[in-house]
Amino acid sequence: MKAALRAQLGSKRRKQSGSFMGRRALEKRAMAPHDGRLKTIAERRVQLNVEIREEMKEHLDEARRVHRRTSIEIVERGIALAIAELEGKGGRHA
Repeated sequence: MKAALRAQLGSKRRKQSGSFMGRRALEKRAMAPHDGRLKTIAERRVQLNVEIREEMKEHLDEARRVHRRTSIEIVERGIALAIAELEGKGGRHA
């Protein structure tokens, strides 16, 4: 009787989580909204690999937590401010 009820009333998710691959798929879906590698913005992006001082990385991590922003938002804002500052001083040759 229990098996018959479980078969009729069991959810698709419960059936899927019964196997290893099913659990993996569910875990991936659950983590996906928080995965920083996902492209959530429609504009074209490129990867920028840079080395920064460890203390700057710590400041970036702290700012992300405190202000609830992504690293991308903070870094893009910093680059925009740096470019504006350079252009205000007469461009690259100043």
